[in-house]
Amino acid sequence: MKAVEQDGVPTDPASVRRRSRGLQDEVYTEIRRRIVGGLLPPGERLRELAMAQEFGTSQAPVREALRRLSQEGLVHSVPRSGSFVAEPSMSEIEDVYVLRAEVESLAVGYFVSRASDEAIGELYRCLEDMRVANEANDYAAGSDADMRFHRAICRGSGSVLFEDVWAMIDSRVRGIQALVAPRSAFAKQLVDKHEPVLRALVRRDGHAAESLIKSHVGHAWTEIREILTPYGAASSDSSRPRQRRP
Repeated sequence: MKAVEQDGVPTDPASVRRRSRGLQDEVYTEIRRRIVGGLLPPGERLRELAMAQEFGTSQAPVREALRRLSQEGLVHSVPRSGSFVAEPSMSEIEDVYVLRAEVESLAVGYFVSRASDEAIGELYRCLEDMRVANEANDYAAGSDADMRFHRAICRGSGSVLFEDVWAMIDSRVRGIQALVAPRSAFAKQLVDKHEPVLRALVRRDGHAAESLIKSHVGHAWTEIREILTPYGAASSDSSRPRQRRP
């Protein structure tokens, strides 16, 4: 059946739904980009009406985008007060890094036995992007290359579940990095921190890779804790992520 059009725009229900979903995705992607890039700082109020006017939409796509971002942990909604860029506590950040350490240490075990040469090549490309970002003193680009490196490990494990779990962790880690970025110098050791992990994966040395990735994530948590604690963030009893209970 031919779609009914008005002013050249299809008006049949299926086309309207597709157009609405596409608009929602665009608004979600842009707000998310601003949060993880630090353009919308933690604690910033997100005003639906103002954002809708900026994007040239109704409030519905903005509301749906904020709902999705809330599920990812990037937005915090307060009844009768509105939505705000999430400002996680030290305890919440620690929980993220505990989960991250466990997921990645399991993922590298699968990676060493399943990963293709292309998966290894992707890690090398991410490392090179870190090196370029380091030379340009570009925190955002370096952070993005860092996250892509770890995502590539989960993807290279051959497990869709690991990749799905990482997608959830990724958004929270990027939000944490946005919180840390204004208070920290660019990580000059970014390449040095990832090269040992890559070498172990290239050797297909699962034991070494697991130990290195746990140490890597643990050091990241320690650095975040040292940066944020002087700024009044709620402290934690541990200087590194809690170990998984037996």
